[in-house]
Amino acid sequence: MARLRALTFDFWGTLYQNAWVERERIALLAQALQCHEQPRDTESLLAAHRYGWSIHERYWREERRSISIQLWLDEVLAFLGADLPPDARADLCPRIEEIYLHSGAPQPVAGVTDVIPRLADRYRLGLISDVG
Repeated sequence: MARLRALTFDFWGTLYQNAWVERERIALLAQALQCHEQPRDTESLLAAHRYGWSIHERYWREERRSISIQLWLDEVLAFLGADLPPDARADLCPRIEEIYLHSGAPQPVAGVTDVIPRLADRYRLGLISDVG
């Protein structure tokens, strides 16, 4: 049996994450829905957000591409059984994108800062990222 010589890690979600970005996206969505008399509870919004990311993941795995924020929002709203007028969508999309463009430093996933140095003592390590 071949001996393990190297390990690779995906950066986002495996090593680092911006968990607060999810909260801010959900807050923007909740605010927009409330303004258009379609409020949703936090659990529904969290489920819709997860669903939106599952769509993103599917496109990434099958087609090796990201989805637009417009498609993401369409999918999230459909999941919620909600709709926003075109002007509200046009306002919301860039605000959601801005969260990512101006987000703070990502935080390591719990345990990563302890585990990676120990693995580096035994194996060659590599990083995989689709964002640079």
